[in-house]
Amino acid sequence: MTLSDTFEIYKESKETQLNIDKEIIDYYIESYRSLEMSEDQPTQSKTDLLSKKRALKNDIDDFYKKTYTDERKIYYEDNAITKLKFYKMLILIVYYSILGIYIIFGGFFSNKKYKNIFVLLIIALYILFPFLLSYIEYIFN
Repeated sequence: MTLSDTFEIYKESKETQLNIDKEIIDYYIESYRSLEMSEDQPTQSKTDLLSKKRALKNDIDDFYKKTYTDERKIYYEDNAITKLKFYKMLILIVYYSILGIYIIFGGFFSNKKYKNIFVLLIIALYILFPFLLSYIEYIFN
């Protein structure tokens, strides 16, 4: 073995050692970078989670507000419908009471108007008119 052969072997062993050292250093650098990124990630994840939490909380609050508003609206609409039904019934009572008052006090029996076809037709139309209005309303709605 000559000096140049020994030098070549020495050179190759040092290159191999340097390559191994380089790989170790690269591994440590990569580990450091991943560690650095993982330290930043929790704060970033926490920020993302907090913003998602705020958005979800706002959505839930909006849903509850809308639901509460809808419930109030339904309550007031039910009250309005109940009042309208009461007024309708009251108007029908007054309407048919006027017919009863006419028949009792209007000379319907004393003047024998019950024999007149025209008067009976008017009374029949008077009685059927509310039903006809309800039917017409049903057809157009």
